[in-house]
Amino acid sequence: MKQLVKLFFIALSLFISQSCSILGGLPDGEGFSYQVGEIVYYKPDNMPMLIEKQVYKKNEKKYDVIFKNKDGQLLYNTVLEEELLASPPAKRARI
Repeated sequence: MKQLVKLFFIALSLFISQSCSILGGLPDGEGFSYQVGEIVYYKPDNMPMLIEKQVYKKNEKKYDVIFKNKDGQLLYNTVLEEELLASPPAKRARI
């Protein structure tokens, strides 16, 4: 009986370790659009942000970013890839 319990726990631990390793990374052939250290802009308000870390959770590409608020304090957030712009907003002169 003890051997059966040991065998069960060994099988359970192997299954858990394999499932964690499978879920840990990006699917083959996919990559992040932006690199660590790159300056990107938030789509809704064109806030400049610095990418600190690339994150892949729940089948979504996300980035841990750093930005400053109006008071100059550093703030941290996690933003979806779809919510970012790589190039700065265009400044257009009004005629």
